Amino acid sequence: MGSGAVCRGLLRVENFGAGTIRIGQGSYVGDDCLLSAASGIEIGKGVLLAHGVQVFDNDSHPVDPDARRRDYEALRTGGPREPISAATIQIADHAWVGFGAVLLKGITVGAGAVVAAGSVVVHDVPAATVVAGNPARVVKTI
Repeated sequence: MGSGAVCRGLLRVENFGAGTIRIGQGSYVGDDCLLSAASGIEIGKGVLLAHGVQVFDNDSHPVDPDARRRDYEALRTGGPREPISAATIQIADHAWVGFGAVLLKGITVGAGAVVAAGSVVVHDVPAATVVAGNPARVVKTI
């Protein structure tokens, strides 16, 4: 975590293998956030993550039913897990991610962008825009 970053309340962090999480200076991570990294989560400077934000750079479990069964068995028994599909997430400087939003693998949130509360982000968010909905869509330019 960068110097001057603030994390409040409960923060759940999951790392799968070599996944890394970097939080820039002056950023804020609210209560009850979940950051799950199998590849990487890069949070820039002055970013605000409101309470309950979830950031997943991975699929969490395999999509294929047989692979998912094996994965569950590995979790249950403490055995080794197979690789999980993952792609780095980047949240650029001074972005704001609203309460309860979900950011999924491989996306970039541009500088100064706003992700509305409860949105599900599955595509890149351009800089200086507001996105909302499920899936999140541009609703305004700042």
